[in-house]
Amino acid sequence: MSEASPPDRRRMRPEDRRREVLDAALRVFAEAGFRRASLNAVSDEAGVTKGCLYHYFDSKEDLLLALMRERAQDVGSLAQALADVTTRDELLARMVRVLWEKYEREGELDMTGVVLTELPHAPAVARAFFDEVIAPRRADLRDALVRTDSTSVDPELAAMLLPWMMMGVALGYRLCGGIDAAQRTPEEIEQATLAILSRGL
Repeated sequence: MSEASPPDRRRMRPEDRRREVLDAALRVFAEAGFRRASLNAVSDEAGVTKGCLYHYFDSKEDLLLALMRERAQDVGSLAQALADVTTRDELLARMVRVLWEKYEREGELDMTGVVLTELPHAPAVARAFFDEVIAPRRADLRDALVRTDSTSVDPELAAMLLPWMMMGVALGYRLCGGIDAAQRTPEEIEQATLAILSRGL
């Protein structure tokens, strides 16, 4: 069987070309770091001219913001998952499931790494990320915590900390997955995380 031919970029739809540029930018940002990455490197990785790149994005910051706005799509999935919860255990189970699935998606942890290391150096992008991604997700989780009377601490604080905990679990699993002899399956990690959050150690 012959190998599939690479896509003919001359015939690509604009949305597909834009998608290729975004995917290339994430790879370059994850490998080189946002500050060290260049638009030349992104255009080379995407196989497009720099002029083509500028047709879709005005700057590196614009590229980073577009990547983060894509990640904002999971905000709706969390809100939908929590919309009809009535108990604390149900709330925690759905939150863990949605956030764990989010971090298992290809490229998600690469994006998280870029965000963690680079946002302090891009305040305008950081502000947009907070307003468009963090704040809505936190508000949905806070409202669900209040509705189900699920926390003995400030619901705003709990809604801030719980996603951070899940991010830490996902990053730890990614970093140690290939070298930790005690490593477990993603399903085991998810269930153990839920058990600890629900019942403690």
